Amino acid sequence: MLNKIMQSPLYALLISISVIALSFISLTSLNASQIMATLDYELDIMTYCCYAFAFGIIVSHSSAFQTKQEKTHLILFLFLYFFAILREMGIQHWLAKVLGTTATTAFKLRFFSSPDNPLSAKIISGLILLSVIASLLYLLIFYAPKLIKGFFKYQTLSWTTATLAGIGIAGKIVDRLPSNLKKADIQLNDSVISFMKLFEESSEMCLPLICAVWFVQFSLIKNSNQ
Repeated sequence: MLNKIMQSPLYALLISISVIALSFISLTSLNASQIMATLDYELDIMTYCCYAFAFGIIVSHSSAFQTKQEKTHLILFLFLYFFAILREMGIQHWLAKVLGTTATTAFKLRFFSSPDNPLSAKIISGLILLSVIASLLYLLIFYAPKLIKGFFKYQTLSWTTATLAGIGIAGKIVDRLPSNLKKADIQLNDSVISFMKLFEESSEMCLPLICAVWFVQFSLIKNSNQ
């Protein structure tokens, strides 16, 4: 029974909605400054705990990747997963400092276009960024056609992948919205900004959990087909 529930195409979406809803319910009674303080500490810790928990789930189901091609994909998945952890920890900021630059981030266009940043720093950052982009492109080229077809056929892994992409994109849109509105002379009040930040942070907490769900579903589907 539990296996059938976990193989539902909507399982990852329900998990994500539950996490985001619980975050709002637990913090909705706080004022804007208290919410922001909580986001900077407690929710950050919970996000790292989610990444650690999900990593354990991923490793425990990695044996489902049996063929040489599947093992190659597993290595790429794990590489992107570790990069996501480092991105959450702020690799883009401390890498800029380690490379001896005055920039605040090492993964934006202005970092590479600025003449003030050393060429060596640009090369190192560029290689890291290119390796991530190349891994993503390889997996997208291989899986995208199957996932798109599977989405319209209501297939589990396609919907879980769509949930991962949708939650990630929604979080980034909400994260950038206040600053973009400010450029258009539209100022949001602190309460609205704090709740938008809460949605962005709680959606980031969902991402490793969705990855864990994907691996569990992949393993269950693989076992049921054998």
